[in-house]
Amino acid sequence: TARETLARLRTIVPHLATAGDLQQCDELVAAIDPIEDFAASVKARTILATFLLERREGEHSHNVARASSIYLELLQTDLRRTLPQAWEEAAIGLANCLIAEPNFPPEVYEAELKVLDRLADLLRGGDPERLADALGAHAQLLRSVRTGDRDENLARALALQQDAITALGASSRNVVRLVIGK
Repeated sequence: TARETLARLRTIVPHLATAGDLQQCDELVAAIDPIEDFAASVKARTILATFLLERREGEHSHNVARASSIYLELLQTDLRRTLPQAWEEAAIGLANCLIAEPNFPPEVYEAELKVLDRLADLLRGGDPERLADALGAHAQLLRSVRTGDRDENLARALALQQDAITALGASSRNVVRLVIGK
């Protein structure tokens, strides 16, 4: 069933997804009617986008373009209100696409930076690890952005990384690994 396939795909480490896993994901996205099961449809699409972004085979720029189009589509829905964690995943996923393939138009970067600002505002006072992930993605995007004042972008990225470390405080996870993304 679609639920079983979705559950199995969720267990796969994205960079280890095979061509068969990707095909199953594509089939799942086509099979799930978003009107009947919006949450499953969104999850299938985010898994597909993550697999594409992390895929080591195939044409990298094509995979990133497909992943970014999925994330952009998700961000244009009412996800923030209906499935906030899926919206968060799409926002961070799109940031990772822009970092991976820096040839997007400047307006895409500007819009994504605003989304990440909003995401950080929403996560403040909540789970410090999720906030640190969002701040880390925001910092990485600022370091890779090709528009605006480079020094200002780098200073803001450093401040965001420091905020991420502060947010984690006494968290049990490895702070350096979280912020740097390794």
